[in-house]
Amino acid sequence: MIVDYIHFLDSDDWLELSCVEECVNSALASQADIIWHGCNHFQEATQQITESNFLKSLKLKEKYSYTGLEIFSSLPYSSFSWVAMGIVKSCLANKVKFEEGIESEDALFGMQIFSLAKNIQIILKPFYYYRIRPNSTSQHTLNNTTNPKEIRFPSHQNDLIDVFHTPYEIRHYSFAYSCAIISLRMDEFLKREKFCNQLNTIIKNMIEERVIYAFGGCAFDKDPRNIRKLCTKLIDYTSKTPWNLKLAYYYPTIYKILKKIKNILRKS
Repeated sequence: MIVDYIHFLDSDDWLELSCVEECVNSALASQADIIWHGCNHFQEATQQITESNFLKSLKLKEKYSYTGLEIFSSLPYSSFSWVAMGIVKSCLANKVKFEEGIESEDALFGMQIFSLAKNIQIILKPFYYYRIRPNSTSQHTLNNTTNPKEIRFPSHQNDLIDVFHTPYEIRHYSFAYSCAIISLRMDEFLKREKFCNQLNTIIKNMIEERVIYAFGGCAFDKDPRNIRKLCTKLIDYTSKTPWNLKLAYYYPTIYKILKKIKNILRKS
């Protein structure tokens, strides 16, 4: 029987030469749905390479079969991103899809693909080299003083460039919108699939974490993508959402007044 596997790779990253061979050999030997391997970080500004300690910190064993529930239960927080750190059976990948026009699409893909997987194997070797670039729109380091001319915004953010004045606003509003979409797709996924109660609870916690950032979009003075309307479908996941973001959602006028007063007091 022929089994196809997929390894994703961003256009500015790279793999160790032996990565695909070792992953495929391990997958075929164990009949794994997913092989999850380690990762190195390449800092473009300094040309330094450091190994990410995240996978090793989970204390997962090599040559051991894990379910998605077991992987999620080992995480230190209710968030998970995975797409390019290993190989996945194509028949499993075909059950989900990448959401276009958002950030963190790997988080949506990773949460769904690991939820469905029955046999996940670990290789601790850092086969993947993840490039970290200064002023990258995928990082949270953009601020109000960053020069917009130094940044190449992706096409899915073009509609925000003329609305917001700073890279910080563009980046964080786009992220809030992406979290709203991810939360909605995970809600649909949870209602469509039949998981055990424990996995259901973990997935709900993951959605609740994303919803915090989604409701953060209601705190912006402008809302070109109508995040507020998207949030109406996420009310059931707001148990972790801070009161100030709920205030921005339910009472936007009062929130803006209080925000203006706060800014005045800061300057005085």
